[in-house]
Formats: sequence, C-alpha cells, structure tokens
Amino acid sequence: PNLTPDSYRLRVTPLTGTTLTVPFVGDPLLDSDVDPVSLMSPVITSGRFEDTRDIGLYRLSSLTGTVFNDKNRNGVQGPGELGIGDVEVTLRSEQTATDIVTRTSFSGAFRFAGLIPGQTYSLIETQPTAYTTGNEMIGNASVQAGAIDGPNRISNIILGIGEDAIGYGFAEYSSGTLSGVVFEDLNENGTQDAGEGGLSGVEVAIARDGGTPTTVTTDSSGLWVLTNLRQGLYEIREAQPIGYFSGQVSTGSSAIGQVSGDTISEVALGDGAVLDSYRFAEIPEAEITGRVFIDTNGNGKMDSGEQGVPDAIVRLRGDVALNEPLPAQFADSTTTSVSGVYRFSGLRSGRYQLSQPVPNGLQDGADHLGVGVTFSGVLGIENTDDAVTGILLSAGERGVEFDFG
Repeated sequence: PNLTPDSYRLRVTPLTGTTLTVPFVGDPLLDSDVDPVSLMSPVITSGRFEDTRDIGLYRLSSLTGTVFNDKNRNGVQGPGELGIGDVEVTLRSEQTATDIVTRTSFSGAFRFAGLIPGQTYSLIETQPTAYTTGNEMIGNASVQAGAIDGPNRISNIILGIGEDAIGYGFAEYSSGTLSGVVFEDLNENGTQDAGEGGLSGVEVAIARDGGTPTTVTTDSSGLWVLTNLRQGLYEIREAQPIGYFSGQVSTGSSAIGQVSGDTISEVALGDGAVLDSYRFAEIPEAEITGRVFIDTNGNGKMDSGEQGVPDAIVRLRGDVALNEPLPAQFADSTTTSVSGVYRFSGLRSGRYQLSQPVPNGLQDGADHLGVGVTFSGVLGIENTDDAVTGILLSAGERGVEFDFG
C-alpha cells in the first residue's frame, strides 16, 4: 500500500535450498507469477490494487553415494573396504539432457545438490583405472529409486520434493594378476637364457581356494597371464607339453608359493597384487637315429644302391663306463625298419652307448659316427657287438647317421 504511482515488478531471492516453481499454471488467483529464470514478476500497473502476484517456491533435492573397493565382491561396502577417490561421476537430467559432473572425495563419496524434484535422472560412473566393474547400488529416492542400466549406470531416478536420497554407489574390484612363462630350457638351469624360446599353446590352469580352475594358454612367446583376480590362495598347474621333460619350476620374483612337480600351490595373492615370473622350464627330448646296412664297397657309408638290413637289433643304454649317473640305469632296444632305419626318441640329456650285434649271415663291416650331438662318441666293441661309446647328448639334440655296416 501507499506506493508512489509508477510501474513496478517484484524481484525474488529464493530461500537457500529452494527454487521457484513453474509460473502461470492454473488459476491466476493461485498460481505463481515469478519467472524462475529472471526471478522477476510481471509489471504491476500504477494505480491498481494487485493481490494475485503469488510466489511459488519448493525445496530442492540432493543425491549422495560412494565409489569403493569391494574386496569381497558382495556389492556392499563393509569394514576395511575403502572408498576410491578422484573418480568422475555424472548426473544427467533426461528432461534437459544436461550433465552435472563431479569427482569423488578422498573417501570415495560424491554428492549432487540443488536437484529438481520430479525430473528423471541417470547416474553414470567413469570406470576408474586399475579396477574392474563391480555391482551398482540403487539408493532410496522416494518417487522412483532407479534401475541398473548396464555397467556403471543407474537410470530412471526420480526424487521427491526436498529429498536427500542416499545409498547410491558403484562397487569396484581390485584387479589382481598372476603371470609367468613356459620356456625351452636347453641348458637345464631353470632360467630362460638367451636363445631359449618360449613354448606357445601350453595350458596353465589357475584355481582360487580349491575352486574351479580357469585355464589360460601361453602365447607365441610362452607367456601366460590371468587378470581380474580376487585376493585369495591360488594353485597354478601346468599341463605337461608333449615332447618335453619337466624341468625346474620357479615361484618367480615374488617367491610366493610351494612347488611340487608341475604345480605351484599356496600362492597368496593380496588385494590388487601383481605376482609375476612364475616359470615352468621344459627340457626338450633328444633322439638318436641311424641305419644298419649292407656296405658293399666297405667305405662305412650307406651309398646309393646299398640296402638297409631289416629287423636288425640295436641296443641303447646309459654309458656306465663313463660314470654318468643320469642315464646309467637306462636300457632300451629296438629293431630296424624294412629300410634298415632305427630310432631312439624321448631321450634325456646324458652319455649313451649304442651296440649292434652283427645279423646272422652277414659279416661285420665299418661303422659310422653320427652327427648332430655334442660329442659323437668313440667306435668300439662291446663283447662281440659293434658299439659306439661316450655319445654326449644334450637337451633337444637329434643325433643322426649313427650307422652300422
């Protein structure tokens, strides 16, 4: 009352935590008459009595939550499960297609204030590095709590007037890793040295706390790796590759685990830990081959036109005379094929002796030291049999042309 004649407008400063409602809706006597953008009312004309210039306010809402390391992967933040700081979280208004972006505090908490009740919001987390996606947690918005809409996203959240919705969040899993290598150990020292390549296609089974194993396969370099592992007690078991003997097995740089054969057990993997260099050394099998033949020209070589002797006996044993303990108890025998060829495969490294009794109806001829081995040995006689003693065979070697004429 008693205003000087003029034209007037009302300017409104909303109370903290409130905002203006939509103007000019419904009964002019009851609606709000202040523009929520300019915060101004329409012009009040001089000389008039105005009693319908109403101001509609309502309380804004908020939404809070957390991003945390879910060690036991149950989707609930329990004791000892710390929040993850500096994670980007976005709240999107589906009506206006606008985003509000914040980052979690040191404790993993996030909060969005000044939210419009009745609008539909989506909550989106940007996946933090060094973690894998866990569960999404829906909070307690009263109008509509929301729904999980894929990894790291909760949609259809509708807040009530003046509501402080809580309980929203994103559980993240620490990514533990186990890795190692399967390689060809030519010098049998348990270490992958220069020139000792990895073995591809070897299966390695990894099980946690006695559960169902997960099997990985070595790559072209012999490397294997399994990521996204929970903390726990693991067992690593290698499937023995064909054509190799088991070599040394190593617990790697961490020295965590117990070795038994091709299995490493009691591997204690901590939360988010990376344990590497679990090594399986494999020793390639060696072999010795040759021929028994009719040496018509007596030169000790199987020349064109000279025939092999089928069904001739050839014996192989550890070279006891040279006191080599590894193959000392080894003994084997075979007979030649129709073309006179014999073969001893699947041999460990060591010193060996070949002997060959002269077949019935034939006379003893010249013998030939083979090639392809560390040391070809010495020609001699064992009892009445032709013999080659002191053959030094290293891992993976293929001795050929140990021929008996």
